[in-house]
Amino acid sequence: MLKADDETVPGPGAGGVASAIYADDSYWMDARLVPQLTITYYPSTGLPGALESGLAVAGDPNFGGKELYSGFRHYFYGIRSSIRPPSTDFSLHGNTIAVMRVAAENALVGGLVQTGFGQTNNGSAGMDFCGSRTHLTYFYEFAIAQQNYQCSWLDVNSQQQSQIPFQYNTSRAFTAERILGTCSGSSEGGTSTWVVRVDSYDALCLVLWNHAYHIVAGGEINTPQGSGLQRGTLSGCFGCDGGRAWQRGKGVSASGTAWYTIRHARNISTRTLGWSVTSLPAPFTVSNTG
Repeated sequence: MLKADDETVPGPGAGGVASAIYADDSYWMDARLVPQLTITYYPSTGLPGALESGLAVAGDPNFGGKELYSGFRHYFYGIRSSIRPPSTDFSLHGNTIAVMRVAAENALVGGLVQTGFGQTNNGSAGMDFCGSRTHLTYFYEFAIAQQNYQCSWLDVNSQQQSQIPFQYNTSRAFTAERILGTCSGSSEGGTSTWVVRVDSYDALCLVLWNHAYHIVAGGEINTPQGSGLQRGTLSGCFGCDGGRAWQRGKGVSASGTAWYTIRHARNISTRTLGWSVTSLPAPFTVSNTG
C-alpha cells in the first residue's frame, strides 16, 4: 500500500511495537542519534586563548524552533528555507551568540552543517575561528567529526575575496544539500559532496556524510558553560514574503535533489526558554522576547 510522504509508515514490529517509524508528524529515533546540534562558542579569553585551549567550549544552548528526525530508510539529503531577519539587530545579554538557521545533523559521525544569520553580543564572545560579529551577519558552520567545528561569517569569505552584504527585513534562501559531482567553481567532489548556498551564491562545498538524521529550522542562543540558559530579543520568519518554505531533501540524483515541503514537525522541546514558535505549514515565525 502506498503512503503519502507526511503519513506514518508502519514499523516492523508486531503487536503495536514500533508501529510508527517515520512521519512528518511523528518520529522514530535510534538512541545513538541524540542530537548535538549547536553553534560552538569561545569565551572572553578571546580567540588566541580559545585556540590554545582547543577552541570552543560546550556552552548552555537555548533552542527554539522546529525539528524532525528521520526513520530507518527516510534519510535527509538536504535542508532549505528562506528566512527573513528582523528590521534591527538582535538584542542579547552577556557573552552570548545567537543565530537563526536551517541545520542538518548526522550524530552517528558527529556531523553538522548549518547556515543562516547570527550575531555575537560583544567582542569577547565568538564562534569557532570566525570571531565576533556585533551586527547581524550571514554565516555557515559545519563539523565533520564532533568537536571539529569550522565556520565562516559571509560578509567576507575565507579567501577575503567576496562578500554577501546583510539585508535587514529581507528574506534570503538558505540551503545545505548533498549533490552529485563537484560544486560550481570548486574541485571538491565525491559521492558525499554537500554544498551550502545563500540564494544563488555557493558559500561552501565539501565532502561530509551521505545523509542526515536530524533537521532543524529555528534559533539558538549560546552562552558560556555553566551560565545557564539565556534569553534575548531575536526573531526569524521561515518561508515569509512568498519565499521558499522549509523543505527536506528526499534524495539525490543526476537531475538534482528531490525536495519535499515539511507540513508537520514538532517544536523543539529540550533546553528551551522564552521561545514563541507559530504553526506549520510555512510561513512560520520563531522568536525570543528577551
